[in-house]
Amino acid sequence: MTARGCGRRLRSGCGRSGDTVRPREAVIHPRRGPAPVCSWRLAGEGRLTAPDPARWVLHPNPVWAGRVDFVADAMIAEEPTSPLRFEQLLFRDLGDGLHQLCCIPFFTYGWSLGDGVRLEEREGVGPTPTAVLERSAFWVLRAFVESDDAAAALLELLQRNDALVETRGRLVAFAVEGAQRLAAVREELEALQRPGFLSYETGWL
Repeated sequence: MTARGCGRRLRSGCGRSGDTVRPREAVIHPRRGPAPVCSWRLAGEGRLTAPDPARWVLHPNPVWAGRVDFVADAMIAEEPTSPLRFEQLLFRDLGDGLHQLCCIPFFTYGWSLGDGVRLEEREGVGPTPTAVLERSAFWVLRAFVESDDAAAALLELLQRNDALVETRGRLVAFAVEGAQRLAAVREELEALQRPGFLSYETGWL
């Protein structure tokens, strides 16, 4: 299966619950405008398949879902045998080669919610983010919660700091706006971080 066919504009209505999903039209005859995520991609001889969840990390509930009209894959691991190879990132096409990131990355580094990103074609992958051309005011952090108490403490922290949040099981990706708020959140995360409770990382290297 190839990732070619991702990186197309999305047809409004594709993939909504209760709709008749018509992935071929969504990929080949797209139109501009906000659209929910359509995760279908082209395989050999134009065959359409859904991404293997064991290889692709998806964003079923992006924080800026209403803006999404473009998808592209960022590579998580180069090794073909790695269980996670790609993260499907969701964008708004701003024109002139600029795409605004509309989700909060779970595993990839270097871009944040709202960043204006350049996409380039990569063999075997398709359009993939390569550089940030315009930085947003958002900063991405990720926390892994290992208990219900940790989840409750993190939720209280995020609500108090107006964070935007996406979750994948016990992995919580969130974006906070502004350097001052980032510093305050990191100070509280440091106080919460301990083995068996919570660990966190930044979305940049």
